[in-house]
Amino acid sequence: MTTKTNPPDSAARTPLPTYVITGFLGSGKTSTLRVLLKTRPAQERWAVLINEFGEIGVDAALIGNTTSSNGVYLAEVPGGCLCCAAGVPFKTALIKLLRRAQPHRLLIEPTGLGHPRAIIRSLCAPEFTNLLSLQAIITVIDARQVQDPRYSQHPNFQQQLQVADLILANKQDLYEGSELRHLADYLATLKLSKIPVYPVCHGALRTEWLRVDRSQVNAPAPAQHASSDDTAPHPAPDKYQSTGWIFSEADLFNYEGVYDFFSRLPSERLKAVLRTDRGCWGFNRIGAEITATPLPNCNENRVELIDHHPIDRTQLIHALNRFKIEV
Repeated sequence: MTTKTNPPDSAARTPLPTYVITGFLGSGKTSTLRVLLKTRPAQERWAVLINEFGEIGVDAALIGNTTSSNGVYLAEVPGGCLCCAAGVPFKTALIKLLRRAQPHRLLIEPTGLGHPRAIIRSLCAPEFTNLLSLQAIITVIDARQVQDPRYSQHPNFQQQLQVADLILANKQDLYEGSELRHLADYLATLKLSKIPVYPVCHGALRTEWLRVDRSQVNAPAPAQHASSDDTAPHPAPDKYQSTGWIFSEADLFNYEGVYDFFSRLPSERLKAVLRTDRGCWGFNRIGAEITATPLPNCNENRVELIDHHPIDRTQLIHALNRFKIEV
């Protein structure tokens, strides 16, 4: 059975400016999205569509105090990449979000394990031709990763760079000196040297960088991305596995205990939002590096792990229960 989705009424509407923020696991997409949301004019409504690889959505909570009451409308598509199932989950979620928000601007954050060409093809589909105007594709990268074959040889990692209108070389404060040169050499091997690269810390995207002159960009325009041969079934991305869980919103955790526990967990990727004895915190770990960010508020406790190996969910829940505080 074919599922048909109809877009919101686009009569007499100017196509909606649309931005895609892509990048591999742990590059800093959510931090970049948070920075961009801070630039929202008070009179505008913005819609944000977030996709996560895992079944438990965490990124929306990590973004912080962004709700429809202050002009930001969020929607999540957990449990795989947006391009799965011939784009139907993506299109359905997008149309529902647009109808609810009636936004002035649309931001899309695909999973770091997704296939951006398929998403761009969906955005350029006939039903969205007069509704959306793809303004910029922003690829966030940790330049240190280009020297690691697990990243540099990964087809999704390469594709995220190939579709970029601009590249944010994020986490510059952690570079030791040669990372940007290695990134430039790597882009040259992919014939992507003309794409502008902006070294930043903490996803500090400047809005003026979004005014893309496509004639100066080595990557094709969106319509050309959309016509790329990307119709073959996508294999599971390196057989990554995810597990997540939601604790009671009434639970309170010991900050020092969970920080130390998360630091030692043998997983490639961790994201969590927890209520602690120090307030609400977002925890983010890639490899051995962990960051903790205070959040203005949160009414939930969520944890998500991604790794190449099976994760014992029951054991992890039991371990975290040791750090609960009686209230």
